[in-house]
Amino acid sequence: MLAADGTRIPYSFSAQRVVFEGCMYLVGMGIDITNLRQVEDGLRHERLMYRAITESARDVTTIVSRDGTIVYESPAVERVLGYRPEELVGRHLSEFLHPDDVAKTTELLEAAIADESARDRPIDYRFRHKNGEYRILSSTGGMLGEMGMIASSRDVTEQRAAEREVLRLASYDDLTRLPNRNLSLRSLEECVAAARATGSAGYVLYLDIDRFKSVNDSLGHHYGDRLLQQASDRLRAVVPAEATLARHGGDEFIVALGDGCADAPEVLAQRILGAFRAPFAIDVHELHVTCSIGFCCYPEDGLDVETLLRHADTAMYEAKAAGRNTYRRFVPEMNARVHATLTLANELHRGLANGEFDTAYQPVIDVATEAIVGYEALIRWNRADGAAIGTAGLPAGGEKGSRRRKCTPSSGESRNLSMSFGDGNST
Repeated sequence: MLAADGTRIPYSFSAQRVVFEGCMYLVGMGIDITNLRQVEDGLRHERLMYRAITESARDVTTIVSRDGTIVYESPAVERVLGYRPEELVGRHLSEFLHPDDVAKTTELLEAAIADESARDRPIDYRFRHKNGEYRILSSTGGMLGEMGMIASSRDVTEQRAAEREVLRLASYDDLTRLPNRNLSLRSLEECVAAARATGSAGYVLYLDIDRFKSVNDSLGHHYGDRLLQQASDRLRAVVPAEATLARHGGDEFIVALGDGCADAPEVLAQRILGAFRAPFAIDVHELHVTCSIGFCCYPEDGLDVETLLRHADTAMYEAKAAGRNTYRRFVPEMNARVHATLTLANELHRGLANGEFDTAYQPVIDVATEAIVGYEALIRWNRADGAAIGTAGLPAGGEKGSRRRKCTPSSGESRNLSMSFGDGNST
């Protein structure tokens, strides 16, 4: 309709024929619909904007009815999942979910319908790609009243794989693929907490490969790494599935057993020793390697992880001192021996620094000819407290490394001798 000022006004007019006193009349009513047209134009513009956004977005927009039927899929679904939108519309969502995810996803969708606060929480689930591969989608959504639910989904398959790899690197040893120290400590904490809650017992075994350092020093770290890998494989084969096996560091491994484990710690220790009897074949070498094992019991030998590991480690060194290739259970007396050994080591270092050691010689005589064929050099420790200790008073072997110092014979001879404590071999 044309207004007085010449502008055109949207106008809605309706008319009806009316007969009055034999004459026909046309009765009409008009209304200015300028505001209505503005609202319609605004809605049309919003629909176009929404369509442009959803159709150009990299994420997939999906509308699902309350019964799980797919009502709408944005064009992005073809790029992400390989389907054209019309291939999915009208089909039930559960047809495309991984069987293991159907119940979980259905439960989460129902929770989102019932609880508004749950709708902003991302939901991860596996959706079957058109090529048959399952892709991991992460979705957030909102309600559309009785129509159902609208969700925005993105493919996070590679992202989740990267996150799992980061977690694996943080929790697993890259060389042996066993749980590393961090994960093993967390597992031990959980085992101790479970045993404390149920009033049951638990065991910690501490294992060390005998003379592993000599393999590294003589053949190189490549062979040491290969040995650790093969040793880990043998341990996996004999440690029960319900136990926790981990590489604690270097050539040390730990095993945690619950009270419900079928194997007693002594039985498992014997099985582990048996697994090391066969030589390890690495390239052209056959390495005959053994291990030493110590173990302790919760709660008898400790109430926390740190104490249990320390006591199991102490028992393991007792096994080494007993000749290696064996196992020992921790007993409190071992702590006294460890303290005495540590005290003696400190005193030896102090004695070396203070010049408290000298040498004495006794001849070695050929009985048949009564001729002197050599001399035996003896080391004597003249301690500051006045006590004189010969070599018989010092423990031999079992200690890592050695302390060496050249000593000049008291007889004035010019040659030097080497004095050492411990056998100098690796454990």
